[in-house]
Amino acid sequence: GATLGLSQSVRACESLLINAARVRDRSLAWQALALHPLFDSVNVARAVLSQAIRTSPLVAAAFD
Repeated sequence: GATLGLSQSVRACESLLINAARVRDRSLAWQALALHPLFDSVNVARAVLSQAIRTSPLVAAAFD
């Protein structure tokens, strides 16, 4: 049902985000975040990723 669909959607987003970090691709990372059900737009996803890169050394290191 709805719970399974939500779980699959979140899982797909997480897999894409992990791949983005592996290949150090910021564009792919914000696209992955934009697919997440909690983000309502691409602009929000970009802003969240930018803030995470600015404020978290671990995230910044993944995308430098």
